[in-house]
This record gives sequence, structure tokens and C-alpha cells, in this order.
Amino acid sequence: SHFAARGRGCDRMTLGVINGNPAMRLYKRFGFEVNKTDCCDEAITTCVITCFFGRPYGLCHPNWGGSDMTKRLGEAPAAQAVER
Repeated sequence: SHFAARGRGCDRMTLGVINGNPAMRLYKRFGFEVNKTDCCDEAITTCVITCFFGRPYGLCHPNWGGSDMTKRLGEAPAAQAVER
């Protein structure tokens, strides 16, 4: 969680998401941003996802592959208001 990461001295949290996953909208609302990648990163990520998960959205889907999302932990967590 955000608090555990801050307690360990971390300044950001990163997660990997399969492109096209509807949960990406939720992660963005909680402050995560998609990291920019180059074409080599995209190709390697797509190959790894295909090897481990197959083609989760079908053959040649425009959103296949994956993205890393990062949230800086300097600000107060948005989830705090939701948990109360």
C-alpha cells in the first residue's frame, strides 16, 4: 500500500498493466501515470505478455502489449478519502 511504501522510504510505486485493461482508468484516478517507452520496450513487453498470457485481446489488437505505470508518493494518497 501507499503507506507501507512510504514507511520503507520509497518515493514512488510502479505497477505493470496489460494495455486495454479497464483498470488503467482507476489507476490514473489514483495518481498513476503511464511511463513513456520506446519501440524496443514495447516489442519486448508484447513478446513477454504473449508468451505468458497469450493474446488477451485477440490477434493484432491495437492495445496489445503492456505498460508500466508510476505514482510518485510525495502527495497525499487519493485512496484515503475512499477508505473512510
